[in-house]
Amino acid sequence: MTSISLKTIGPEAVNTLQSIWINTFKEAYAGLHSEADIQSYCDINYSEEAAQAVLMDELSDCILAYVDGNPVGFYVVKHHNCPLGNFAEQSSELKQIYILADHYGDGVGRALYSDALKKISARNRSAIWLLVSDLNSRAQAFYKKQGFEYLGPGPVLEVGAEKLPSSVLGRAIEVKV
Repeated sequence: MTSISLKTIGPEAVNTLQSIWINTFKEAYAGLHSEADIQSYCDINYSEEAAQAVLMDELSDCILAYVDGNPVGFYVVKHHNCPLGNFAEQSSELKQIYILADHYGDGVGRALYSDALKKISARNRSAIWLLVSDLNSRAQAFYKKQGFEYLGPGPVLEVGAEKLPSSVLGRAIEVKV
């Protein structure tokens, strides 16, 4: 059984976040996009400045998952309302949740997701929403199992030169008072 620990991180962990961002994204999208497009995306979206901005954002929570003292995954939740559907008020966005491929099936994703729901509920928000690439079938399947519903089309996501359709998914959650 894998022993997973979760830790809220702040600006002191900017390099750790940047590294796990890049590594998990490259693993998740290898074979779906060219290496050049993936690297371009990482250069733009996962810079040290971008990591610092997320870690300094008072509306965001960033949590790292560790196994044997090594970071193996993370999530970022931003507490702002969904622009679509019945989830428009009192919702939070699951901006990212990624784990290293070596830990797929180890329960790390479930632990991160469960913790994200707790953080959202603790802020008295009653729904969770996210954007997901329509090409990311692994993520789509995970979210469907978690009860997410299609709310509408999302923005076009750019990974290097590629332009990808996305979807906005959401679901209600129980607020713990």
